[in-house]
Amino acid sequence: PSVYSRYSTSKVLATSYEEGVHVASELAQGLSQQERNALGQAFLELFLNELFVWHEMQTDPNFGNYRVRINKSKSPQLVLLDFGAVQRYDESFIKPVCEMIQSSYHNDLKGVIQAGIALDFMHEDWPDYVLETFGKVCMAVLEPLARIDSPAVCKADHCDESGAYLWAESDLPTRIAKTAARSAVSRYFKIPPKEFVFLNRKLVGVYTFISVIGAQFDGEPHLRRFLYIKP
Repeated sequence: PSVYSRYSTSKVLATSYEEGVHVASELAQGLSQQERNALGQAFLELFLNELFVWHEMQTDPNFGNYRVRINKSKSPQLVLLDFGAVQRYDESFIKPVCEMIQSSYHNDLKGVIQAGIALDFMHEDWPDYVLETFGKVCMAVLEPLARIDSPAVCKADHCDESGAYLWAESDLPTRIAKTAARSAVSRYFKIPPKEFVFLNRKLVGVYTFISVIGAQFDGEPHLRRFLYIKP
């Protein structure tokens, strides 16, 4: 929304009204597959910009904060509302997060573990098998953004014949939860720093939005463009 300064004060923010429909509405769900793919990709691009470029993130990804604007003469657009939950991240946090993602992309389990230790939710004195399990769970979270031939995930099993990832059909959260539950990592679980909790909440929100809109696309090319932007 645009801000109307003449009507705003230190306690009142006056903004423009922005039309749009809920992501799960009949109108949004009735868009073509190509249009829904574009909306899902736009949402992913927004997240990657927040993380790798701006280092600022809207961390309350509930559907009340997003709308889909449908205009017959233009492509559908995302409408972003409510920036009251924006988190600003400093380099001490962003750097190991980006290193963890880069290591996951390159199937570097040791690099993922080192980044997890730097973020203080893994400890270097934990048993190797616990660290490795934690690291593999972190890598699995990035399955939709991984390379199709990555040995760390079973991405190909959740893609169509063209290589498009089927976000709504992949049951990724369930598989990750089962992996964690079957292992002994829960005994070593350490509550991550609040910054990481907010980041994880946003990532879950991104995956949920893309799944609900019914998008089908490979996230790897989108991640690849951001991988080596310096924090």
